[in-house]
Amino acid sequence: MKTIKTLAAATLLMTMSLPASGAEPTDYMADPQPVEFDGFNEDFYIYLCLGQSNFEGANKPEAFDYGNTDNFYMYATLDNSYDGRRRGNWYPAIPPFCVKTGGMSPADYFGRTLVRALPGKKIGVINVAVGGSTIELFDPTDNSAGLDGKEDWLKSAAARYDDSKPYQHLVTCARDAQRHGVIKGILLHQGEANAGDKEWPAKVKKVYDALIADLGLDASETPLIAGELLRADMNGSCAHHNEIIATLPQLIPTAHVASSEGCVGSPYDHVHFFPAGYRKLGYSFARTYLTECLGFSPSEVPDEIVAPEREKYHVWDGKYYSDYYPPLRVPGDRFGDLGVGDRLRITYVVPERPLAEHPSLVFKTSVTVTELPDAPAITFSNAVKGTFTHDLNVTPAMLECLQKTGLEINQPGAIVT
Repeated sequence: MKTIKTLAAATLLMTMSLPASGAEPTDYMADPQPVEFDGFNEDFYIYLCLGQSNFEGANKPEAFDYGNTDNFYMYATLDNSYDGRRRGNWYPAIPPFCVKTGGMSPADYFGRTLVRALPGKKIGVINVAVGGSTIELFDPTDNSAGLDGKEDWLKSAAARYDDSKPYQHLVTCARDAQRHGVIKGILLHQGEANAGDKEWPAKVKKVYDALIADLGLDASETPLIAGELLRADMNGSCAHHNEIIATLPQLIPTAHVASSEGCVGSPYDHVHFFPAGYRKLGYSFARTYLTECLGFSPSEVPDEIVAPEREKYHVWDGKYYSDYYPPLRVPGDRFGDLGVGDRLRITYVVPERPLAEHPSLVFKTSVTVTELPDAPAITFSNAVKGTFTHDLNVTPAMLECLQKTGLEINQPGAIVT
């Protein structure tokens, strides 16, 4: 019998590995429950997050990304029927942080790093992001330029937020959250839709100044951290906009730029990061904030958190979501030494919540998006919850497709309401 092989994690340019709090997957991937805070706490530091799809999160989290959430919280800016989260409540910081169709974002490992750097503090994030949006969509007085003439899908995405006004939505959520803690900073990752726009810094300043005024903040104590876009050496098509992002501190004295150097990009497009890239970018946001705003020396900043490597061909360990976007995608070059008769292993958790009748995982090729040969969908009972492992036995036809076009795992269906 062939040995079961497992798929190595994406290349991680990180320096420290942490266990997921010693928890079993069913513990740290359980459906999140709201956290009640008793009044105002000056040691609860809150950060506002805004931007486009990279702040929504464009890649699926793994089991590891649900851990290390002690003292790290997210404010639900929208209802999430997948998890049962409701707008206006605080929850453990389990991705996605805003739209239910999101994934990992830089906010994940920004918060995890701050918790380790600032013992005794609680960290909270409030995330409002719209994939594909220009900065004009967040204009505090008139955001019509961010909507007029745009595609229907973008208008639908914006409509999730109050009357298609994400700026006002963010302010409303932030004012409510100020009952519990102190807003300490603003994180921005946006620019792909404005790439090359030399007026972008002035437009960002308008949003920043309005947030300071509308929330009664002190600009000298509320920095703006803007993240670089995917770099050219990672095939970033908007990398030239990083030169414009670099000028923000000239216009906003409290602005700082978080580097995206070494942040791994997605092989499926030229603007999004892969999970390892999101982890590293979130760490970069935190490192920039700690050193440039709080006066930490580089040696005082905690080391990066590294996702543990799996054995080769362990494709995924994550949480089942019905109709969950984004799908899991694995590039074809990562199957280079896979052989016929080997097995791909998938580990996943079915949560304690109603699912569609007979939910299933569907395996497809990631380029042509057709069903993967000899890989029938996994259909399991709605009554069964817990952690599951499934193996795909590699056939010649399957191997050919995997190596040419990669693997995509989709999770079709709808949640029972």
